[in-house]
Amino acid sequence: MSNESPFFISSAQNAKYKTWESLLTNKGRKKEGLFLLSGEKVLSDFISENISSRYPVKSVLVPKNFSTDRLAALKSKWGLETPNLYFTLDSLLFKELDAAGTDFPLFVCERTKDDSVEHLPKPNGLELVLPLTDPANMGALCRTALSFGVKTVILTPGACDPFHPKALRASSGGTLKLNFIYLSSNDFKPNHDDFGLDLDGTNIYSFQWPQNLRLWLGEEGQGLKPSFLSKNKIYIPIKGMESLNATVAGSIAIFSYSNSHRKN
Repeated sequence: MSNESPFFISSAQNAKYKTWESLLTNKGRKKEGLFLLSGEKVLSDFISENISSRYPVKSVLVPKNFSTDRLAALKSKWGLETPNLYFTLDSLLFKELDAAGTDFPLFVCERTKDDSVEHLPKPNGLELVLPLTDPANMGALCRTALSFGVKTVILTPGACDPFHPKALRASSGGTLKLNFIYLSSNDFKPNHDDFGLDLDGTNIYSFQWPQNLRLWLGEEGQGLKPSFLSKNKIYIPIKGMESLNATVAGSIAIFSYSNSHRKN
């Protein structure tokens, strides 16, 4: 069936389309205060779990040949039946925005402002400090973190945007359920609340996890800053390889913390 949306965009020079296209870049997302969200289950959870109250849907982008009947059913299911929310895009234009190749409508959502801080409050439970630059790694680790009760993720300058389409996809939308704090400087001085994963430290099997701490992952390829004290380093013993992928190491540490504080 042909789509009967009142708004059809067929030119890449269209002002709205150029704005949406810019959301594929970190600069564009920050400038516009928007991000793209894709995936049928991710969008369904986004609505059913009321995450949309935190990140309001500003537009819904629909591929040209998407079924009119199916779209009508989705509008009712989502509770997003305001006509001027919906824009139908020419197939090639939609494909450019649909980075995951879902052929399913995309949400354009309003994002929270990236407020940077110079000082961190006392940690509450396990908090992660991530310098990760790869959005797929960022999303995967955020997914693990959320699965084991982590609520706060702290991003160092240079870390990738958690609203990157690949990060959102890798986390199955989980990044939208976390609280993010952005460090304004790399000069943060670790203290007794800060622990880091490193090759030189206490064996994770014998480490006594505090209830409240910040866990730092080293920069990809560089490791932790020299300012970390040896007593605040945690080591994951492995065989056959020199080191683990940052996401894998972080996931093991998150599980170890969760296991040590599990309630019987």
